[in-house]
Amino acid sequence: MYCVGVLRQVGVQNTASRLSIGEYMDMRAGGVGAYPCIGLMEFAEKIDLPQDVMDHPSLEAISRLTCDLITLQNDLCSYRKDLIQGEDNNVIFILKDQGLTEQQAVDEIGEMLCDCYRRWGTALADLPSWGEGIDRDVIQAGGPFHFHPRSLL
Repeated sequence: MYCVGVLRQVGVQNTASRLSIGEYMDMRAGGVGAYPCIGLMEFAEKIDLPQDVMDHPSLEAISRLTCDLITLQNDLCSYRKDLIQGEDNNVIFILKDQGLTEQQAVDEIGEMLCDCYRRWGTALADLPSWGEGIDRDVIQAGGPFHFHPRSLL
C-alpha cells in the first residue's frame, strides 16, 4: 500500500493538473508512511489483533485520521521549503489555487486539523468492547491514538 501510494504521488507530481483537497488527502494517506509505521508498532509490541477488530470502522477511521494529521502538519512545516524549491505538492498550494491567501490557507489547515481531532474523538467513543484481552491490546496498539487535546473535541 505504501509503495503504491508513493508511486501515485510521484505520478501526480509529473502532471499539470491540480488535485482537489479530497483527492490530495487520499493520495497522501497512501504515501505518508503512517500505515507501515502502525503495522511496525503492532509487530514491535507483539500485538496481533483479530482481523474483524482491525476492520472495525472506528479503528480504520483512526488509522486514516493519523495519516491526515501527519499530512496536514507536514505540509505546514514544509511549505517554505516547497516554495523555495518550486515544488507545489502541498495542500497550501491547492488552497491558494482556490483563491485563499497564504494566511487563509494556513487558517483553513488549522480548521482541518481541529476537524480531524473531533472525528478522532468520535471514532474513539464509538469503539466497542471486544473483551478484556482484546481491549487491552487495542489500547496498547492505539497508545498514540488516545492522546487528544480535549479542547479540540
